[in-house]
Amino acid sequence: MDYDIRTSYFSMKEAENRLKSTQDAVDKAKEDYFIAREKYRAGEGVMLDVIDAQLALSKAELNHIGALYDFCTRQGAGGERHGEKALWRASSVRRTPWRPFL
Repeated sequence: MDYDIRTSYFSMKEAENRLKSTQDAVDKAKEDYFIAREKYRAGEGVMLDVIDAQLALSKAELNHIGALYDFCTRQGAGGERHGEKALWRASSVRRTPWRPFL
C-alpha cells in the first residue's frame, strides 16, 4: 500500500510538472507566432515563417492538452487507489481559451 501511495504521488507530481512546462511552451509558441505574423504584416517576413510558427503553436497546444489529460487522470487515479474522492485543483492549472487560427 505504501508503495502504491508513493507511486501515485510521484506520478501525479510528474504530470503536474509536465503540465506547467507545456503551458510555458504554449506561451512561447504564441509569442513566436505573434512575432512571425507581425513581421509578415510589416513586409519583413515570409508566409512560411507564419505557417511554421502556427504549426509549432498547434503542436504546443496539443501537447498541453495531453498533459492536462494525464494530470487529471493521474490525480483521479491516486485518490481512487486510497479510497478517497479525488478533487480537482483548479488553482494549479492555468486554463487558456480556444484560440482560432488566422
